[in-house]
Amino acid sequence: MATTPQASGINPTNKLTGAVVATLAWNVSRVLVSNLFPAYGDVDLWAAALPVYVWAFGYILPDHANVEVQK
Repeated sequence: MATTPQASGINPTNKLTGAVVATLAWNVSRVLVSNLFPAYGDVDLWAAALPVYVWAFGYILPDHANVEVQK
């Protein structure tokens, strides 16, 4: 019988990895926009929109583990 390793902190799923990458990209964008265009750097707006952005980014990624199926 083939076993599939479960996702964990060491071996995350694609959606978890995507959420972390999306959060990193969001925060880098926030810093750049805040420094280059201070009028658009409202902290409350950026903080409120972050969960929506991360959810949308994770929604488009397939939900498969980043592991090989061992046979």
